[in-house]
Amino acid sequence: MNKEQLLRLLGSLIRASDGELVENKSCFPCPERDRAKYIVVRDCIQKMVAEADISRSDSFQDESAGKSEEYSAMKARILGAPTKRAEHRSMLLNKLTDIGTVDEAGYFINAEHRGLHNELIRALSECHDA
Repeated sequence: MNKEQLLRLLGSLIRASDGELVENKSCFPCPERDRAKYIVVRDCIQKMVAEADISRSDSFQDESAGKSEEYSAMKARILGAPTKRAEHRSMLLNKLTDIGTVDEAGYFINAEHRGLHNELIRALSECHDA
């Protein structure tokens, strides 16, 4: 499995709330040398998506730059609505599980997750194609 396939598979498992299957050798056969890295990749993605809040991202900060406090607060409330939060999480999961957009996903994650995003990129770069 190459990195692109790995990300797509992890994305599908996370969407189905089955991310823990990565730890099950019979359900998720992979080279043992990479299993721990796959788990790190999965954990990073799951945490960033589960805690995603667009109002804590660089994209929101850039959009709000120069705007009033009231505007930023109103925009944060709108984007905090359940449907908007779900849309943002879905978009973020898509970006994090696509080899072509995993880097740019950093613009949409919570600022406090930059370290997790870096860890995701590092672990992914250490995975071997199987």
